[in-house]
Amino acid sequence: MTSFDDIFGDIDAPTGERQDADKAASSVTANVDPIAAAEKIETDYRRYLKTLLNPREPDIAAAYFNAVDQCDTLAMGPILQLTPPYAPGATARDLIGEGLLCDGFKKLSGTVPLDRPLYRHQETAIRKFKDGRNLVVSTGTGSGKTESFLLPIVDELLREHRDGTLGPGVRALLLYPMNALANDQIKRLRELLADVPEITFGRYTGETEEKTSDAAKLYRELNDHADPLPNELISREQMRANPPHILLTNYAMLEYLLLRPEDTELFDGATAGRWRFIVLDEAHVYAGAKGTEIGMLLRRLKDRVARTTNVQCIATSASLQGDPSDVMGFAESLFDARFEYAADDSARQDLVTSTPLATADGSDWSFDDSDLDGSIGDGRLDDVLMRKAGVDGASVDSPEGKDALADTLAREDHVFRLRRLVAGGSRTLADLGSAMWPGEPSATSEHRVHQLVDLGGRVCDAADRPVLSARYHMFVRATEGAFIGYGDDGRPSVSLDRKVASKDGTGGEKPVYEFGTCVHCGAVHVLGMESADTGDSTDVLFEPTSAAVADEKIAWLVITDGRDAARLDDDDQVERLSRSEKESTSTDDGLRTLCTGCGRLRPGIADSCLESDCANAPQLVVRKLANTKSSRETCHECGRSSDNLIRRLLTDANAAPSVLTTSLYQQLPARGDDPDAETKRKLLTFSDSRQAAAFAAPYLERTYGRLLENRVLYEALAPDVFGRSNSLDYWVTRAGIVAKQHGIVRTKRSPQEIETEVGAWVFSSATSVQRRQSLEGLGLARFGLTPDALERLGPDIGRFARLLGDESAARDFFDVLVADMRLRGALSLPPSVDPNDDHFQPRTGIWSFRNSGGGDPKQRLFSWLPAEGRTNNRSNFVEKVLRTAQGDAFKEENVARTLDIVWKALEGADVLRGLERNRTASTVDRSCIEVRRGDLAEWHECDKCRSITAFNVLGVCPTGGCTGTLSPVNLDAESYRDNHYRRLSTSMNMTPLHAKEHTAQWTPKKAGEIQKEFIAGTINVLSCSTTFELGVDVGDLQAVVLRNTPPRTANYVQRAGRAGRRAGSAAFVLTFAKRAAHDMSVYRDPIAMIDGVMRTPYVTIDNERIATRHAYSVAFAEFLRVHATDWANWKKTGDFFLAADAEDRAAPKLRAYLDPVPAPITEALRRILPTTLQESIGVDDGSWAHDYLDLVDVVQRDVEEDAQLLRELADAAGARHDYGVAASYQRSLRTVETQETLSHLASKNLLPKYGFPVDSVEMDTQRTDKGASIRLNRDLSLAITDYAPGSQVVAGDALWESRGLRMMPGKELPLYEYRECDRCGQATARKFSLSGVDTCSHCSSPLDKQSIKMVMPVFGFVAEAVPGSIGEIPPKSSWYRKDYVFANGECVEGPHRYAVQGEEIEVAAWARAEIGVVNAGPRGIGYYVCPRCGFAADPGSRNGRLGHDHPRTGRQCVGGGSLQPRALGHVYQTDIATIALPSAFSQTDRGADDLRGALYAFVESASELLEINRDDINGVLSWSGSGPSLVLFDAVPGGAGISRSIVGRFTDVLDAAIERVSHCSCDEDTSCYACLRSYSNQRFHDSLRRDTARAVLEKMRATVSAAKEVPGVSG
Repeated sequence: MTSFDDIFGDIDAPTGERQDADKAASSVTANVDPIAAAEKIETDYRRYLKTLLNPREPDIAAAYFNAVDQCDTLAMGPILQLTPPYAPGATARDLIGEGLLCDGFKKLSGTVPLDRPLYRHQETAIRKFKDGRNLVVSTGTGSGKTESFLLPIVDELLREHRDGTLGPGVRALLLYPMNALANDQIKRLRELLADVPEITFGRYTGETEEKTSDAAKLYRELNDHADPLPNELISREQMRANPPHILLTNYAMLEYLLLRPEDTELFDGATAGRWRFIVLDEAHVYAGAKGTEIGMLLRRLKDRVARTTNVQCIATSASLQGDPSDVMGFAESLFDARFEYAADDSARQDLVTSTPLATADGSDWSFDDSDLDGSIGDGRLDDVLMRKAGVDGASVDSPEGKDALADTLAREDHVFRLRRLVAGGSRTLADLGSAMWPGEPSATSEHRVHQLVDLGGRVCDAADRPVLSARYHMFVRATEGAFIGYGDDGRPSVSLDRKVASKDGTGGEKPVYEFGTCVHCGAVHVLGMESADTGDSTDVLFEPTSAAVADEKIAWLVITDGRDAARLDDDDQVERLSRSEKESTSTDDGLRTLCTGCGRLRPGIADSCLESDCANAPQLVVRKLANTKSSRETCHECGRSSDNLIRRLLTDANAAPSVLTTSLYQQLPARGDDPDAETKRKLLTFSDSRQAAAFAAPYLERTYGRLLENRVLYEALAPDVFGRSNSLDYWVTRAGIVAKQHGIVRTKRSPQEIETEVGAWVFSSATSVQRRQSLEGLGLARFGLTPDALERLGPDIGRFARLLGDESAARDFFDVLVADMRLRGALSLPPSVDPNDDHFQPRTGIWSFRNSGGGDPKQRLFSWLPAEGRTNNRSNFVEKVLRTAQGDAFKEENVARTLDIVWKALEGADVLRGLERNRTASTVDRSCIEVRRGDLAEWHECDKCRSITAFNVLGVCPTGGCTGTLSPVNLDAESYRDNHYRRLSTSMNMTPLHAKEHTAQWTPKKAGEIQKEFIAGTINVLSCSTTFELGVDVGDLQAVVLRNTPPRTANYVQRAGRAGRRAGSAAFVLTFAKRAAHDMSVYRDPIAMIDGVMRTPYVTIDNERIATRHAYSVAFAEFLRVHATDWANWKKTGDFFLAADAEDRAAPKLRAYLDPVPAPITEALRRILPTTLQESIGVDDGSWAHDYLDLVDVVQRDVEEDAQLLRELADAAGARHDYGVAASYQRSLRTVETQETLSHLASKNLLPKYGFPVDSVEMDTQRTDKGASIRLNRDLSLAITDYAPGSQVVAGDALWESRGLRMMPGKELPLYEYRECDRCGQATARKFSLSGVDTCSHCSSPLDKQSIKMVMPVFGFVAEAVPGSIGEIPPKSSWYRKDYVFANGECVEGPHRYAVQGEEIEVAAWARAEIGVVNAGPRGIGYYVCPRCGFAADPGSRNGRLGHDHPRTGRQCVGGGSLQPRALGHVYQTDIATIALPSAFSQTDRGADDLRGALYAFVESASELLEINRDDINGVLSWSGSGPSLVLFDAVPGGAGISRSIVGRFTDVLDAAIERVSHCSCDEDTSCYACLRSYSNQRFHDSLRRDTARAVLEKMRATVSAAKEVPGVSG
């Protein structure tokens, strides 16, 4: 036989020629065909749904398939949105001629074509900029907003250079909300200023290196070893020495720059005073409190750098819509600068919006309808258009010819009417087609619309502007289950819409149940709950379930034919135990009868129901499945057991989006017309969470890869080259050739490497666990014994032929039994194939059989004969065959005898090969197995389980537990051709797909590399969180996939806008609506998301809390500049607060400096702070400074007391010779002393808190090369659960498991002790120790529960050094977190009491409330933590009890002592509002659910009424000794005074809340996004009801109203 190397040697040489041919073939760029794409996506999705469930009952299967085909709510679209091209303006050369741009601007001609027209809005922005106007540039994605401000800024710098005044010093600040945008912008500046060395620029962020040498090294690593431009300043020391003309940073770093004395040169040094421009990019993100913070920050900046000069302010966004006056007000709040919009005077309009290209105002000709009925791109319409425009082939590409064609097409009647129809908003193609061609079939009219859009996109004028620029949108929804009921005729009916009942012929109701099927045999299981409301002690009602029912309350009933329950499959148990899983059990409590008319469930088998109304209702014989907490279940029908045995029609957030993405990706045309360019397809996908995006990339690549491998394997079986049949080894060879030809394996890999890779594909297919998706299970490949093996088995086959009466049946008998061994993984592998390869999951390793004696899980050894009391597929099959062949002569003992005879025959014929490690164990010798393409074999289908097989033994189904009969089947029938996996295996484009995540979990260097690879086409699919939602450049894209519906229209527009930026390219946006209330709400009206109004963010600068913090920052910054020489010694809290010499401490010096307040600071605050707040803050009388200094004294005392307490505890421990404890307290002391001063002051609300790394921690992955490119960080309140010991995180194509807490040498984690109150549920907590505290600090009840020590893991967490591989299911997140109010803080409003007849409502606002977020683990006692190394484990495991390894070093921990139980927590301050209610308010049928509805009515109404950004406020329920409380809190770190404003207008908010739940279009017993639901409260959607929320609120209103009439009661 030809060797693998010989064959691959022949194809190595022409590789380059083949690649050239591939590139030439793909050089023509095409667009996505939206109708074809939508049809294909919907068809593929429906095919996929049909494969999810496999009902074995033919009538149920037919009803199910019909339901999938007929369901008209699975997909919506395509929806057409016209995105008119932007109107052209003057060229840069024109503006130079006018003098608007200087002659020096010509230096930019290499990157800014001087003769290409700018967009009109760009020209307008430049002209207004030159007039000195402040501007808001609000134009769409891809509209060139950056050039609108960057070109005039560069021009001003060029003018300075011309005039000899361009010295060092910042002229322009470009401020970004995230580093990714700053990084993207710096690349643009490199291109733009490459030939203008006189203009300097630099990016100063947390990623900027201090020293130039380090920065240069990093620059070369990120930029292909290139050196930086001489005018790019890449280090902090460079920018401090010579501040750049253009400075890029983010707002968090700007706060640092304004504070730190070492950065003062940027603002106050010799080069200061030249600031001219402040640009705020993506300004729409600055909503609510964040906008207030930025507004105050910019006021401080302007006061620092341009106190006496004018700074021009520019804001840009693609998402600022609404009334121009609102946009102007928003900008004025941010910049504290004048913005105006005079509707009647364009010169006084500081809002620049895009101007669409003017279109024809009428039509003067029309295509014939027949012209529009041709094929897309067939040239017929082009010919008609050219004749009408008078353009011949010679002039078609000339400027005059292009303009003539575009003008003529714009005046065509259909095009004109289409524009007019879509002018009012996006519409589905179906709507447009029926409006334009009423009465025509939808397929015809939609095709005509597409013809017009396609032609309009291809016909461009001389400036390459298409006549029609379009974006297509498609939405596909998840399924919530398959639901079955029975009609009056007794036939099953299936629906994909959730139902619990259907109407019968008399108007009564019949139950409708969700159903699923066994993944092995297809047995139908129905889902419901047992209820005793029948009046009969033995009968129960089996009621359908609702979506909100807890899993432990549901039960499964399997429909059966009444025979005995199947015994456990012995082989399944061996596999389960080999994975250290518990052995399965099967509990059969007997047959029952389920009435499909009323749901009565009764013991035994009955022909009819006891209810007279159900006389004709079908009665189903069923068995109940044991309800266990384990996910592993056993089917009573086939005896097989597995995890998630019953498959439901619940399309999840990974598999379904992967199917849709695959379908769309397959339809993307190749890119590029440069023969040297990459021509691979590119696609961007979005997920709302970084974990979802991180999991999606490897999941998509793996699932797509498996499909592609099947396609290659099938192609390799082509008879013209493979022959009628051949060996498995030759299949590897042929598949390797096909894979290499199509670029599916890397061309530079050696033949041996390809053999290893492709060999895993072949042999995992031959032993596939997923039988129904394998080539064999799809009827595309037939495996069988070779002729040589059958010949050696000849005598034994002959004996069985006499028994069975058919030699063919005897041969098939041996083939079925050998196949059973093969499909259990007992097949010999070539040396090149690794049995532990992921392709063999979940059954990895070498598996084998022995004749008898039971299986051995540790050795991965099955027993050919089943263990006593059990069965296996082989014995079941043999029993069925013998019963069929022998009839009444059948004897039970002959089953084992037959199996033994077959085993010995296989051994004697050398079909079995003994293992070297264990000679009693055998595998099937692969040389005895041949494979051929499926269409060269005869196939048979079981009439019961509907599985197919190439072997027919007396018509017996080879599936052991099935009682069906085989009959010939035609696999070319439509029902088989339409199988999702079969179609992909036979016709999928052999196009590789490489996917990567792009989230904040990468290091900046790695993220940059991935972005470059995607733009180049090396990576095909980029799975993003919100990283790329804003204006990061990712090159040309035709399509985007949204894996969930975004929160708001602005998010949708930003994500959709990533595609279709190339002229003439109709973008395609595909959105998957997952099984969540928000997604389904959007799905019902997707156009409301596409065309929704993006409200102008509301920002009020009059926020006393935020303004006060910025006043503190102004004073502290000036104090540090005065004491700049001391600052180097004050950077740690120990030096700042605890210096041994009291004269060296900062706090006394700060008091001396601010008492009295220096006049310059008072003057600065008068300039900076809003005049409306100055009196309340106390600017004139200096009272703000007294408050500030008092707070500093409080922090000073806290630090001193903490330090003193720790010294005393350490001394006491040392005195009793407990040196380990003493050392621990000493480490805690060092922790207190070495905190970063600025971070500590921010955490205590003495400085603005945004962006400071005070609450963010990492999970360390840095000990391996793979982990070096990962940065896992979370806010500490989330990290205590997301990174808790044992938790798993997906990042960088790997699974990282938390191994413990990170410890710092010589430091200890902050320690609290707390006790939870049984009565009120709150916690009483103190630092270090709760000794002597026995009563609740909230309700004064005795504290009975044991106290728990809690540490704050402020140094982060440590991951396992070696990550795991990512499986098919994302890691489950555990949520053991509880929120407590440790201390209410200072009451700043109220309490207002409303008392009536002993019932009292008390409303109050509290500042600096201390919130404790605690994760006490799954058992409520925390985790076992090593105090020395940080190793931690679940207290339920024995892991680490008898010794453990240091999580960072991997070496055994020495001297750590015993593990200590510790909860994980985070303590922070914010503002809260409390609405305490009487206990009677919680005494309802639904209790907390009713209160929660009232709470969210309050939250939503407060947000709307008080114009509070919804992201800045949230709420929780709480209980005190007297009753429940609605607690509303500021989501802004440190608080923003929002809660106080709510309390101040409590009655107004209450009235608004009642109005909200009283008048809504949704049903009263539910809720919607217009009343109670929001994106952030999705987990409660099923329990939120308008009617019960209104009842609570109206009861509150009655109490408040009555209380106002009672003298002396405040209100």
